[in-house]
Amino acid sequence: GDFPAYISTIVQLMVGIHPVTLVSVHVQYWPVATGKAIHQLKLLEDALVDQRCLIVGGDFNAGTTPPNEHLAELEANTLFGSLKRAKLVPGTMTGLVGDFSAKVNIDHIYTSQQLEIASAHALAVPCEGGPYSMEGSGPAEVVYAS
Repeated sequence: GDFPAYISTIVQLMVGIHPVTLVSVHVQYWPVATGKAIHQLKLLEDALVDQRCLIVGGDFNAGTTPPNEHLAELEANTLFGSLKRAKLVPGTMTGLVGDFSAKVNIDHIYTSQQLEIASAHALAVPCEGGPYSMEGSGPAEVVYAS
């Protein structure tokens, strides 16, 4: 079956008199589960059909090397091609590869076209040892909340 972590969550809120929809995504790894990733994002697209002011962020798993080698394909096949991506400074990393040997940029934020993106920053960097202690003896001390 599917790993249950590959879900999206949606929050509707009001900013003054304006309705805003916030979405958090965790998409299956594009190179090995393209069909499932597209299906997940199409379900999200169906749920967002009438939303005008939209902010979507999360782990898109669209590649592990800048500029995310599968991101263009993801955008071409989903609603994300019609949204605006907040671009991080080149070289900014937001995660680690599965064996924690290299830092990667797998997280992205997209907005509706009418929203102005003033800035985009990663507020922390992945620890070199991943979620494990540097000694390999168990979980690492929590440094930043996820």
